[in-house]
Amino acid sequence: VGRQWHRFITRAADGPAQAEPVSLESMQRSIGLMFRAGGGAQSARIAPAGTTRVGGQRTLLQRMAGSGTHAVLGQWHSDVLALPPHIAVFAQAERNRQLYLWLAALAAHLQASHDWLGEHLRATQAALHTFPGLRPSYAALCAEQLAQRPALERLSARAAAAERAVQAALRGETGPGLNVQPSDVAPLWLWLTLPAPIVVSATAAPSKAGKEAAEQAFPFLFTALCITRKTGCICFIYRIKQCPLVNAIK
Repeated sequence: VGRQWHRFITRAADGPAQAEPVSLESMQRSIGLMFRAGGGAQSARIAPAGTTRVGGQRTLLQRMAGSGTHAVLGQWHSDVLALPPHIAVFAQAERNRQLYLWLAALAAHLQASHDWLGEHLRATQAALHTFPGLRPSYAALCAEQLAQRPALERLSARAAAAERAVQAALRGETGPGLNVQPSDVAPLWLWLTLPAPIVVSATAAPSKAGKEAAEQAFPFLFTALCITRKTGCICFIYRIKQCPLVNAIK
């Protein structure tokens, strides 16, 4: 009985199925062509996406079913473009096919970034510059996506600020530089999730002059450090004991 109830309440929370779904499998070749024509990496794989945590206001039925916290959004990585196995965001199948192609064109221009909103604004303009023929379909996708967005007056102040920034971006407007992430707003189907950029920290190597000064000041100690790299810590301890500086302290 419990399983049947959960199945029933989950289906009710998802709402009536009125959209015409399109599968990733049926679009795989077209997506690959669009992605690589836009400059996407030749070695990148196109694969089904998993679930991503999302925000947005949940209905009473969704809270009862424990749903509405995750969605299968497109996900961009440098070596993988992961897209939903099926897209049924819009009522018309043609619009859902256009969404697949738009995500491929967009992904070809994305870069890893902490600024999810700002990076999508930049990549959107770059994609439309590369593929000007996508402008009519992109405008239609934005109009339908905006019609699906939650009403600002029904959100908390923080959620409303994030949603307002997203809606402005879909209209091509630039607002205040808010740090908006996918988990802050309801699912945004026209964008992808991004990994954070990898920060490589390196310790600066000492200059040649610095090495010479150290060797002149502490010849025995410097010799010990050099030998340690070759022979290990036992030799290091032995050389340190021979250092006149250490002996003077004793």
